[in-house]
Amino acid sequence: MLEIRNLKVYYSSHLALEVPSWEPPAGIYWIHGKNGSGKSTFLKSLAGLIPYRGDILMRGFSLRKNPEKYLRLVNYSATEPVYPNFLLGRDLIHFFLSAKEGTQEQVEMMIDGFQMRDFINHQPISQYSSGMLKKLSLTLALIGQSQLILLDEPFVTLDLDTTAFLQDQIWVRRQQGATIVVAAHTDRFPLEATIVNVESGKLKF
Repeated sequence: MLEIRNLKVYYSSHLALEVPSWEPPAGIYWIHGKNGSGKSTFLKSLAGLIPYRGDILMRGFSLRKNPEKYLRLVNYSATEPVYPNFLLGRDLIHFFLSAKEGTQEQVEMMIDGFQMRDFINHQPISQYSSGMLKKLSLTLALIGQSQLILLDEPFVTLDLDTTAFLQDQIWVRRQQGATIVVAAHTDRFPLEATIVNVESGKLKF
């Protein structure tokens, strides 16, 4: 599944993240650490969003050598997602639906579960609140059959109902064989997960 080989991320000359080796079995992983410890950097590197040294593979596909095949297997939800302001949420969902080989039934279930029916078809993203953006980002991360799902602070800004729905969806995707990596600095994680601590850019297994 996921395989990390000598991963290093630098910001200028500062080594921000170092993971010599990690090959976790499929499961739910809670990346836990203080603000600035390297949690978001780790997820961004797995999502292919920042430069890195070493290599990251998913099902044998290298992010460095076969980025298209690798990224088809990976979905990512950012802490503070940013999308083109002129689009409707539904437009972005339809784009991801095609790229990630999801189904319309899956989309409608997400829209109802995250309580987006009132705004997803009519309001441009420029009018979305932080909570609305988070729900859209999580929907995009859960669409399709991706085998690695990366969620950065997914429970922030969610109400109790949508938090419960997200927990259910994480568990469903785990049962379907996906690996879910969640970064959060909370004291308690609401699901059974393997804890991976991050301290000063180093993962502690």
